Amino acid sequence: MKLIYDNYLNEIHSFDSYYGEIVIESDSLTIPYINLGVSEHPLNEGKDLKFINKAYMVFEDVVSFDEQFSLDEYKGTLTLYFGGYNLKEREHKEFKVVCNRAYLNLLEESEMSHKMWVPINTPNLKSNMDKEDVQNFLLSRN
Repeated sequence: MKLIYDNYLNEIHSFDSYYGEIVIESDSLTIPYINLGVSEHPLNEGKDLKFINKAYMVFEDVVSFDEQFSLDEYKGTLTLYFGGYNLKEREHKEFKVVCNRAYLNLLEESEMSHKMWVPINTPNLKSNMDKEDVQNFLLSRN
């Protein structure tokens, strides 16, 4: 399986996803995600979402990262909107990343499913992932 996808980034959906601590190194950001959705993408060419259990979104040569943002676009850069449920702060957040390069980084053990991956119990959904596996993923540094 290919592990890096740097195209069709607007077809990666994070609204129903969960993420761990955002790792900032120099001018790049790495975000560990659980349950990223993809459709009309090389990973899933269909219109129905499929969900990835564990993956990283990597943003390089970051110009700005904002939780309070306008919908302005910047010429010559990528402007991407991501977010999800922040597992550490226990709240849903959205943010805008302006950068020169971004990609989805899968792991060798990444899996896709039509069902959602749920790392914690929520009022509406029960966790369907191993707690220790989730913790190990969120603590690893890609």
